[in-house]
Formats: sequence, C-alpha cells, structure tokens
Amino acid sequence: MRTNENSISIFPYSSKSHPAYKWIVHYTDIQSGLRKKSLFKERDEALNFRRVVASESAHHFSTKKMPLSDAELEEYHLLSKRAEEVGITLAEMTQFIADWTEYLSSQYDESITDAINLFIKCDIQRHRLVHLRETAEEYLTRLSTGLRSRNYIVQTRHVLKMFVEFFKDEDPLLVDITKQNILDWFEVAQNRPGKGGKPLSQVAKYNTLRCIQIFFNYCRRKELIEYNFSLDIEKPVLLKEEPKFYTVEQAELILWASKPLSSTRLLLVLGIFGGFRLSEMLRMKWKHISFEYNDVRIDGSMAKTRFRRQVRLPENARVWLEPYSHTNHDPEEFVFPWREAEKCFLYQELEVIFSSVHIPRIRNGLRHTAATYHYAMSENAVVSSDQMGNSPGVLKEHYTGLVSKSRAKAFYQILPK
Repeated sequence: MRTNENSISIFPYSSKSHPAYKWIVHYTDIQSGLRKKSLFKERDEALNFRRVVASESAHHFSTKKMPLSDAELEEYHLLSKRAEEVGITLAEMTQFIADWTEYLSSQYDESITDAINLFIKCDIQRHRLVHLRETAEEYLTRLSTGLRSRNYIVQTRHVLKMFVEFFKDEDPLLVDITKQNILDWFEVAQNRPGKGGKPLSQVAKYNTLRCIQIFFNYCRRKELIEYNFSLDIEKPVLLKEEPKFYTVEQAELILWASKPLSSTRLLLVLGIFGGFRLSEMLRMKWKHISFEYNDVRIDGSMAKTRFRRQVRLPENARVWLEPYSHTNHDPEEFVFPWREAEKCFLYQELEVIFSSVHIPRIRNGLRHTAATYHYAMSENAVVSSDQMGNSPGVLKEHYTGLVSKSRAKAFYQILPK
C-alpha cells in the first residue's frame, strides 16, 4: 500500500552502525516537502517528536503558514502583555479588531487598513513629513542595537553620510526626494575613488546602491514615503565567480591544527561540516545544539533568510563534537565568546591556525566547503539547499561538479588525530 505523503509513522529500528537507536520516525518536512526520518533511543522520545511534528503539520495545513519562530513567539507574548496593560486580553483585542473590521466593511465599504492609512494621511500628516537627516540617524540607531555586523553598520553609516552630504546645507523632506536626486547622487558615489585611489569595484558600487535601497525600504515600511524610487535604479552587474573551497587534505590540516576543546575548533567543525554562516554561529546558543541527535536547530531570528531549519551533521562531525558534549553550559549561553563587534579577535585566532599549516584563508571558505561536498555527496540540490538554508537554484548554479562523490566520501571520513 502506498504511504500517505503527509503521514507520520513510528517503527522499531535496528542497525549495526547505530546500535543505540531503537525507534525511527518517518515524516514530511513542511518547509521542504521532503520525506525525512529521525532516529531515537527511547519510544517516548519518538512519540514526543511525532506529537511536535503532527502539531506543526496541522498548523501548516490549516493556516498554510509556517509555525511561529522563537522571535514570533516573543512578539506574541509582548503583544499579550501590552493588551493586559490596558485591561483586556489578547482574545478580546482580536475580537474588537474583528468587530471594527466588519463594521467598516458593512457601513463604509472600507478595510481597517485603509481606514488607518487614511487617518495617518489626514490627521497626523505632521509625523509623516520628516526630514532626511533625522530619519538617517534614527535608522542607524536601530541598526546599532540589532544583530547586524559591525562592518555592515560602518558601511551603511558611510553611505548614508554621503547621501545626506550630497544635499549640502539642505535637509530635504523624504517625500520631496525624487528618483533623479538618487540617480544624481549614485552617479557621484560610484565614481568616487576607492582604497588607494583605485576605481571602485563592481561589488562596492552594488553594495553602495543596495545600502540606499534598504534605507528607503525602511522609510517605506514606516509610511514615511509612498514609493521607493531607488528600487527603479539599475544595479551594477556582478560577475559570478566559481566559489573557492578547501580540499579534503586542507580541511584535515586546518582541523588538526586547532586546539582540542577550544571555541575555534568548535567553530571550524560546525562551519566545515555544517555549513553555517558566521552570523548564525555567533548567534548560536547551547540549546540549539543536540549532541545526542547530532544536529543543530537554526531559528528564524538567527538565519539570514529568516527561515528556520534543522541541520543534521555528518557522522564524523559527531566524533569531533563528542568532547564538547561532556562540558556543562547554560542552555541560554552563547556558544562562542565573540560578538559581532569582536570578530577581529576571532579572525586573529583563525589566522594563527591557517598560517601554521600554510593555507590561505578563503572568504566564506568554511561554508563553501560544506556546500561543495554535501551537494557532491547527496547529488540532490533540494536536500543540500535544505541543509544550507538557501535555494536549490543557488546550489546548482554555484556548486555543480566541483568535486567527485569519491572525494566527498573522503571528506566525511576526516577524523581527529
């Protein structure tokens, strides 16, 4: 009989390679739509996992949306708290909004969103007529208190300073800035000299325009402008280069050169075998790592794409991680000691390791290495993209045919000395 594609099944499990695991759960991952399986040592653990997956599947089936991420749950609790402060429950607040929505529709043929927008335009127009300089300062303040990297904040601050100074002594209203103003500024900005007086690279020009586009997207979300004209400006063309990665031999030497039980070794292991972005690893807490099941949970608030994913690590990574499983840590404690503003210290430690084995450090090399060998091993762009947290198209475009499957097998046999 054919199995229902959305079924969740538990079966006894026996394997010589995994003797400790006695139960297996077959289920459909709601994000990728793929059939997957998870192993468990105890039946109660398998039953609990089935309940969680069934709950998420039911939520997805009824709402056609992904379950709430940790960040969304925090927003939900915050909204509930705000409702309590004015003496009502969140359910009463929701019912009140529903009643008003129905009233506006039946009496005025108007949605509640239209009514609020009209109120903003007519009654509090003075709040919408804001100037460029104060909005740029507010935006930079928000960036500095968020999770953006120091380099990103510095670059954005530099670009916005150029944009503000372009208008000289004027401080125009945001609504008065035209597409031609942005075009004229970008013409000047992209022709400015770069480091050492050299012309700007295409990447630098692209990033300059992208910073302004993101700033005006922020203004649009805040209802400070009606339309983001910067999105109509053609971006500089970037030539796509083949990703650079470490060979099996290089990866082995790099890992061996790291100090056992150090934070740098843990970062290298997770980066090379898990393919996590550096920003994801620096936001990672001990509660996200399961040494027992050899996987890592990336919440939406941690990921660049804002999508949650479960990354299953290869079996050789389990051996590398085994010493860390015996250490005691607060689940809410960050795994790595470096914050975004302290990445320079991490880079210094990595430089010492790479220099000791005479291997040049590659930008994003750990993630490129993980993606290269995972795709070669799986031969399935959907499976590998689910692991890496990007699209199948990106995997196919950048990582097809870079290494053979035999080299991938050798990569997943790298073990500590």
